Amino acid sequence: MRSYPFVLSFAIAAAPAWAQDSPPTKDSLPLHRGQWAMQIAGVISLAPPPPNVIGISVGTAGVGLLRFTSPRRAWAINVTVSGGHSHTTASDTSSTSAEYTSAAALTVRVGPRSYHAVMPSVALFHTFGILGSFGHQCFVQPFPPSSCQNGWNAGVFGDFGGAYFPTRFFSLGSSIGASFSYGRSYARISPTREMTT
Repeated sequence: MRSYPFVLSFAIAAAPAWAQDSPPTKDSLPLHRGQWAMQIAGVISLAPPPPNVIGISVGTAGVGLLRFTSPRRAWAINVTVSGGHSHTTASDTSSTSAEYTSAAALTVRVGPRSYHAVMPSVALFHTFGILGSFGHQCFVQPFPPSSCQNGWNAGVFGDFGGAYFPTRFFSLGSSIGASFSYGRSYARISPTREMTT
């Protein structure tokens, strides 16, 4: 499976959470080697969902960490975890039946990020890296069909954006990006039918 999602993310990136150096000069950013930062982001997806319906979806991109190897370069790690479970029980005079649905998904993105200062407290950045994800979904009911599906994706991504540093301990930014991935999934449909995609 190939996907080409275009994503606009609005991030709260904590750049210099443990800065120990002197206050930044007018033409510098509050970043230094060995620094750790936390990133929290939301996502607006501009890709139309199938089947060819124009739409916009809003979600969360999870949390991430930045590890600076120099004042302008860092390794970015972003992890997104989602899931849910529901259980329904129905009773009548003769019997009781139950059904449940469950879903879980994990996505990890890792890559180097570079910053370029364009004015005091403002920088452009770009990130290129690899991504991987795993998903699980089940629907079980008293009578067929019931199904469970597991799948994975792997690919590459790229982001380009900007960040504003109002203080040494906080920044606001946005980025736009694209990704390319390939995946496989395996589904089991009760009672005996199986298929792969």
